[in-house]
Amino acid sequence: MGKPPAISIAVLTHNEMQEFQWLMRSLEIAKDVIDEIVIIDDYSGEDFIKVVMGYAEHWPIRFFQRRLNKNFAAQRNFAKSRCSGRLILFPDADELPSARILVGLPSLLSWMDTENVDACYLPRLNISLKGELRDPLTLRIEDEDHNWEDQVRILRNLPSLRWVKRVDEGLAGIRTLFRFPHTSEFALLHVKTSNRIKKQQAFYKTIKMRSLTKHWNSIAKRTFRRERTMLVDFTPPI
Repeated sequence: MGKPPAISIAVLTHNEMQEFQWLMRSLEIAKDVIDEIVIIDDYSGEDFIKVVMGYAEHWPIRFFQRRLNKNFAAQRNFAKSRCSGRLILFPDADELPSARILVGLPSLLSWMDTENVDACYLPRLNISLKGELRDPLTLRIEDEDHNWEDQVRILRNLPSLRWVKRVDEGLAGIRTLFRFPHTSEFALLHVKTSNRIKKQQAFYKTIKMRSLTKHWNSIAKRTFRRERTMLVDFTPPI
């Protein structure tokens, strides 16, 4: 009888053909430690699904389709409910986790269990390209428009953790949180063209207008008011 899954990768997708292939390439270095890749797809086209199924021949991929319905929190919560691992890494389809993070996931899980840390911020390095989309591994970061931000992308699979807000979603229920430093060895590399950024921002705006409803006021707002998240201070454990 095999051991229970420890490490899950959860990805939300919608026709990110090239980006998804780059993500899968980045995961290769940790193939021996990843127990499952849970993909929640917002009904992408047939070509994209064929690419995913091609990877499923060599990877432990679990593929589900579910309408986004302009609700990223609900989509992430559905993904979490389908993960059987005790630790979940949640990269977006266009985010590339660093090798150090990927290889260190089992050790990170052990540390989070021992120190009772619920989730981790990863530093996301956002790069905006003025022209066509290019392979992130070929870019000279100093030559491109870029900035850093923190994103909760690693969490223990605890029933108390749940995303709220349809867009710009936050993880509610966190008691203790660790923040990795803003360095390339821990970074999520996030590359988009400026045109795609503008289109996504317009789409997000339609969701935000819809979100000015009792959903945010009655659920998310009260949730954040009740919580007291403690940011723990440690040397990076991996």
